[in-house]
Amino acid sequence: MQLALVKPGISAPLWVTTLQKTQAGLNQVTVPNHVQELQTGGRYRWTLSLICNPRRPSQNAYATAWVERIALTSAQQAHLKSSPKQEHANVLAQNGIWYDALANLINNPAGFTNAMEAAEHLFRQVEAVTVPSSNEV
Repeated sequence: MQLALVKPGISAPLWVTTLQKTQAGLNQVTVPNHVQELQTGGRYRWTLSLICNPRRPSQNAYATAWVERIALTSAQQAHLKSSPKQEHANVLAQNGIWYDALANLINNPAGFTNAMEAAEHLFRQVEAVTVPSSNEV
């Protein structure tokens, strides 16, 4: 599998890596320090490709999504500092900071037997917050 991080309007990817040992479930990848720092407010696209035929990239299966680097507001920073560590993933997710929420959850799955269980719990909680009720539609 190959992971690429691209900034729109720039032809060369910012970073490309081959993932050797992936497993079912959530896999965490850390961008190395030598990669150009993502700019606050910048949107970037990541693409994960399953290399089926290196000679014919068009035949590779892939998934892609966008990520935006944002800075926490002073109110969000204060909320994180004042909340227990096990609630940080929920605070981040409720503010739309999904990648950090998932990373926090994977690294601190307090009260859960595994990270997947914790992620499912987070998704259910955030869905309840973000999905409008029938009265609001």
